[in-house]
Amino acid sequence: MIATSLSITATADPTYGTINGFTDAASGSQAGSVVGARTSDIIQFVNVDPSPLNHSAVGFPNATSFPSVPYAFQSAAQLPRATAISTSQSRSTGLIPSQGGSGCYSQQFTVPSIGTYYFGDYSHYNLTNMRDVIVVTP
Repeated sequence: MIATSLSITATADPTYGTINGFTDAASGSQAGSVVGARTSDIIQFVNVDPSPLNHSAVGFPNATSFPSVPYAFQSAAQLPRATAISTSQSRSTGLIPSQGGSGCYSQQFTVPSIGTYYFGDYSHYNLTNMRDVIVVTP
């Protein structure tokens, strides 16, 4: 599980730069963190914001770093798209509504390939730099 919320604070990662608004849900951390995964894992995003805010995780195809702000997401990124995390395929959780802090979940994603996958929040990437990476190992 990857938690997303405006209350998850920014962290300066030495490799990837600013990570903000996302963290490994199992860690319980309130600071942004790079998410580690294995090729056998299933990834799911959960909006844990207590306020009525939608969040999302939209992949940046073929990215080797975060795109510059402002970034123009395709309007289709507001809807769920794809079920596998890859560099060549556009993927999106769609807009995940908040459920008053109890959590609302995205569709599940597989991670079939080793790699580093950059993503950002459709609604907040340009406003608050909500973004993160998933680093997949065997």
